[in-house]
Amino acid sequence: MKVVKTASGNKIKMSRKEWEDMGKKAGWMKEASDAFEEAKVKAKALWEEGKRDEALQVMRQFDPSLTADDLEMAINPSAGMTAQDIE
Repeated sequence: MKVVKTASGNKIKMSRKEWEDMGKKAGWMKEASDAFEEAKVKAKALWEEGKRDEALQVMRQFDPSLTADDLEMAINPSAGMTAQDIE
């Protein structure tokens, strides 16, 4: 991490690793990761119950551009494959 002087004032520059290490120490990286894992479990359960729109809304809080096809491939990777693809 370093402090850089700019015309508009001082700025702090740091690498992604430094940013992630700081987040892990502060606890907010783990919280975000836990929230994402919980959302994936909830979305998968909703998807399997046939509640596809609800599952999509749960995951769109993390990626607003997510499509139903994207979610289906994430939940069931073989969903987009045909018998020829598997052979």
